[in-house]
Amino acid sequence: MIYDDMDKDYARERNALIPEAEAFANKKCKAKFPGGNEKARVAWAAKWNRSFHEKMTKLWRERS
Repeated sequence: MIYDDMDKDYARERNALIPEAEAFANKKCKAKFPGGNEKARVAWAAKWNRSFHEKMTKLWRERS
């Protein structure tokens, strides 16, 4: 979602990085929730999110 007061160029450039970061996290953590209990699913989600956001940060820094 882009808000009226958001820098549209920033949003477009940042959003363009999402597919690569998502593919990275999917490869590193596997794309689907694992079977198992709630604790295992929460741990998987935390690892996936950490991987995704670390990649987004790295990609953003590299483009500068």
